Amino acid sequence: MEPDTEVIYKVSAYYAPEHDRGLLWNDLALGIDWPVSEPLLSEKDRSHPLLRQMPECFTYKPIVNG
Repeated sequence: MEPDTEVIYKVSAYYAPEHDRGLLWNDLALGIDWPVSEPLLSEKDRSHPLLRQMPECFTYKPIVNG
């Protein structure tokens, strides 16, 4: 959230567009109080679905202690 910030990340394989997923950044269901109202976004990022509209992409099995 600082001016001139760069994000760099490492990946382990080439880009696979069939696995590309996204979520609308300002979905109210996420409960994130973003300090921006009009970020610079690509058309792709502006058109991501809301959380409730997304297909199930991950499964989660909680670890139960005991």
